[in-house]
Amino acid sequence: MNPNLRFAPSKDFVSKMVTRSIIGSFNLLCMFWAVLLIDIHTVTILKNSTAMFTMLLSYLFLNESVTIHKFLSFMICIFGIILIIDPNILAAEFHVEGITATTLLGSFLMIAWSFNNALVKIILKKSTVISWKF
Repeated sequence: MNPNLRFAPSKDFVSKMVTRSIIGSFNLLCMFWAVLLIDIHTVTILKNSTAMFTMLLSYLFLNESVTIHKFLSFMICIFGIILIIDPNILAAEFHVEGITATTLLGSFLMIAWSFNNALVKIILKKSTVISWKF
């Protein structure tokens, strides 16, 4: 092995990876706790909302442009998430009693998982050593 070749990560890289590890650990807790609280099909659907949060965070932190198509897609995703959490929201007689605290907590945990997963993607994209293309 060549002694001149060493991997010496910068402090910025190490801090980003530590932040990513903390967020990743929190994500695991959110995912497993949500699976205990709500149906697995709801967990799976809410888990796939990561792209929506990635677009939002890319706009805020990476100054990427948001076209009208992306904005409309974002709004449709928000509406879909609301419908998934409580399908009776469009009923003429909407009652809050139909939504249990367990359903709200589980849904919130999965939305937090999706948001944190998008945050990790943004952190990795801003990193100079590692970048993802999506």
